[in-house]
Amino acid sequence: MAWGAPKGVDDLLVKLRTDANLTSLVILRNRRFGVTEATQFAAALSSNSTLTELFASGHAVGEEGAAAFGKALVTNTALSALSLGDNGMSDEGVTALVHGGLHKNTGLVKLDLEYKSVTRGDHIGHLLQHHTALQDLRLGRNRIGNDGLIALCQGLCASTALTHLDLSSNAFGQEGVAALTQTLPSTLTGLDLSGNALCGSAGHTLFTSLAVAQNATLATLKLRDCALDATAAAALMLWSRTNPEHACYARHTALSSLDLTGNTDLGAAGARAAVQCSSRLSWLSICGLCAGDEGAGLVAANAPPTLTHLDASRNGIGPDGACALLALLQLTELRLFNNSIGDNGAAAVAGALKRAAEAGSCKMATFDLGANGLTHEGIVVLLEAVRPCNFLRVLELGGNTVDEAAESAIRALQDVRPDVDVAFRTNGGGLGGAGQQRNNAQG
Repeated sequence: MAWGAPKGVDDLLVKLRTDANLTSLVILRNRRFGVTEATQFAAALSSNSTLTELFASGHAVGEEGAAAFGKALVTNTALSALSLGDNGMSDEGVTALVHGGLHKNTGLVKLDLEYKSVTRGDHIGHLLQHHTALQDLRLGRNRIGNDGLIALCQGLCASTALTHLDLSSNAFGQEGVAALTQTLPSTLTGLDLSGNALCGSAGHTLFTSLAVAQNATLATLKLRDCALDATAAAALMLWSRTNPEHACYARHTALSSLDLTGNTDLGAAGARAAVQCSSRLSWLSICGLCAGDEGAGLVAANAPPTLTHLDASRNGIGPDGACALLALLQLTELRLFNNSIGDNGAAAVAGALKRAAEAGSCKMATFDLGANGLTHEGIVVLLEAVRPCNFLRVLELGGNTVDEAAESAIRALQDVRPDVDVAFRTNGGGLGGAGQQRNNAQG
């Protein structure tokens, strides 16, 4: 092999043919896995009965390689998860995979076709119409558009097994949403529509259609960066427990997780609508809604007792809003990254922490106060309040100004509370339990 040339997959082919214990395989991008290799691999896969997962994303397998995999999956029923092809796969490659035989397969449960330059939906619709086992379909970062989604939905309505559908960043709007909400399978538990422009009528259509859909299974809904606005917030209020006409709409008893990150036009009204949308809501992100203290207060006043995880980062929340949220004693995680508490608000937040500790029923294990304009003055006040908070296990302070005085106070806290991880350095460092280093992933 020439120096620097990518390694082929001959050794992996041998494993596939001879290793009865091989159940999962990742073909890394530094491997040579083009049309020839894909065709050889598919031929070996056709008679394999042990491999259950194959991840070969990022490789240019071409139409011929995709068709070979489709043919192999007619007879192979052991493989349950497949990720195949690169962004040059396109509609032609997906068509070759589906019509090559994948639509006749009965074993595949998860199919990842993210970032494959797909612009149509008829081939996926055909797959959904005929494949009776598929549960998890990932189509994010394509360009399916309204027409493609409408075509896809013609097959989606026939699915009897699909539980998770990812359509994030696919350039569709109101027309596509209308078709989608009318054809969602009754089995669906997770839906990701993030990165699609759903402002105005599209957002209104989404929430009003879901409100009357009587979907009893949808548990997770992701709508990050969808340009949702006041029109969408008003429609989301149809789901509210306080809506006098609530009985006319779906109760969405299964919805437990809602992600509205980055929808800056939702504001305080959107934050309120979000927290009221389900009586079983346990995980909510209103990060970047520009909700302010008003929104934080509305969330605190209307949160269901089931809510345990709340991300209210990037909302312009000050000490009043933070204190209101800290009164939600059922929370196990509260994220207030990049808000506006500052040293002037530290005493108020410290007081709220002390009240939570005195209540005896607070469950907050993780508290994120990163990037809140704190210096050693505010940090010292907060750390003193943390000492009696026996419920707290992680305190995130990254993005604040941590000088030697603040770091000394952190070490003093660790002396009496070695069970608390404190992350404070913007480069990811910090003091973990018993003085150990801890990485801070918040950015």
